[in-house]
Amino acid sequence: TDIAMGTTILLGQMIGEGKREDSGDVVGASIAMFAAAGIGVAVVMQFLAAPVAEIMNAPEAAFSQTVAYIRICCGGAVFIVAYNVLGSIFRGIGNSKVPLMAVAIAAVLNIFGDLLFVAVFNMGAAGAAYATVISQAFSVVISLIIIRKMGLPVDVGIKKIRFDGGLIGRIVRLGAPIALQDLLVSISFLIIMAIVNKIGVVASAGVGVAERLCGFIMLVPSAFMQSMSAFVAQNY
Repeated sequence: TDIAMGTTILLGQMIGEGKREDSGDVVGASIAMFAAAGIGVAVVMQFLAAPVAEIMNAPEAAFSQTVAYIRICCGGAVFIVAYNVLGSIFRGIGNSKVPLMAVAIAAVLNIFGDLLFVAVFNMGAAGAAYATVISQAFSVVISLIIIRKMGLPVDVGIKKIRFDGGLIGRIVRLGAPIALQDLLVSISFLIIMAIVNKIGVVASAGVGVAERLCGFIMLVPSAFMQSMSAFVAQNY
C-alpha cells in the first residue's frame, strides 16, 4: 500500500500543472490497479497463510491462531488497500485533514475492537484481525461519504477506472522507493519476530504489543510525511 504514495505525488503534480483531465485518469488508474492488487492478495494469502506462519516460526501453541489472523487480515485486503488509496487521493488534492481523521478513527476503533473481541468475546488473534479489518472498512465508508458530500476537484467517472499502463508505471516508479523503504523496515521486524517466536508465546505476545504501540506512535509523523509529499508535489 506504500506504492499508493505514487498516486499522491503524481496526482499532486497533475493538479499543480492544472491538468484536470489527466488528474481524473490518475485516480481511475489507481483505483483499477489497487482493486486488482487487493483482490489478488485476499485470494492468494488464503492459501499461503500456513506456509507464512511456518516461515515466521509461529509457536505451536499459537500456530492456528496465527494462520487465522493472517487469513482474516488478508481477506480484508480490499478494505485495507481502499483505505490507503483513498487517503492518497485526498492528500494528492491537498486535503490532508480527511486522511489524518480517517487514520485517527481507524486507530481508536482498532483499539476498542481489540478490547471487545479479545478481552470480552475471547476471540484471540482472530478477534484482533477482525478489529483491524472492521476499523479500516469503517474509515473507507467515512471517506466515501465525505467524497459524496464534498466531491473531488478532478473529473472522475466509471470510464476513468481502467488499466492505463503508462500511468500505472509512473505511479509505481514514484511509490516504489517509499515502498522499498518500509519493506526493509518490515523485513527487519519479521526477522525479529521469527527469532522471538522460537522463545515462546509470552515473548511473542510481548513483541506484538510493543509493535502495536510503536505503530500507533508513528501515525502522526507518518501522516505529516505524506501531507508534505503532496504539498511539495503540487508546488513542483
